[in-house]
Amino acid sequence: MIEQLYKKKTHLARLTTALIIFVGVATTTHAAADKPDVVKQSTQTTTTTDAKSSAATQTFLGKDVILGQEDAPITLIEYASTTCGHCADFHNDTLPKIKEKYIDSGKAKLIFRHFPLNSLDLAASMISRCTTEERYYPLLGLYFKRQSTWMNATDPSAEVMKLARLAGIGKDTFDQCLANKDLQTYLLQVRQDGQKKYNVEATPTLIINGETHKGNMSFEALDEILSKLE
Repeated sequence: MIEQLYKKKTHLARLTTALIIFVGVATTTHAAADKPDVVKQSTQTTTTTDAKSSAATQTFLGKDVILGQEDAPITLIEYASTTCGHCADFHNDTLPKIKEKYIDSGKAKLIFRHFPLNSLDLAASMISRCTTEERYYPLLGLYFKRQSTWMNATDPSAEVMKLARLAGIGKDTFDQCLANKDLQTYLLQVRQDGQKKYNVEATPTLIINGETHKGNMSFEALDEILSKLE
């Protein structure tokens, strides 16, 4: 037990150290080039000032962001990593179907909780919490949709910044966000709490009304579970 606890603390310490290195690289990255085409499609709904986005950061400390109606009877808590391939599959393929059938209808709500696995993941997780609550899940969706692009880029920090710009996060807020120790501590605590309370060891892990389900579940498997809880 002591050895396992030591390993967990050592892993978190390594994440923190690696993030410091990542921040150093990110702050020396030039401002991203012209916005990609997707920006032109979403400019009307995502344009905001850098200062406003920065001010919104504080609202994300110590709270969950709910997708769906707060009083929905079914609660899905997802522990996931932005760099996890199976997590990307879940968000790109399964979640849209779950959202359509259960979340949009008011039957269920989703709570995403970060479970950072590496420094790049921790950085992306921090950035996602530096936009507004309304843009939090859309930005997460972009991370998962374009995961292979930004993860395998020569300069991942520059690619993460490009996606952040789509959510109204400018370079100043981007740099300030990565340097936010309170936010970093909060996200690492979320990971630790998931390990202690739900025995989360890998991603993705779903907690459905308090019951733990590990691995990337198909829509059919989830539908079978959720339909019995209606």
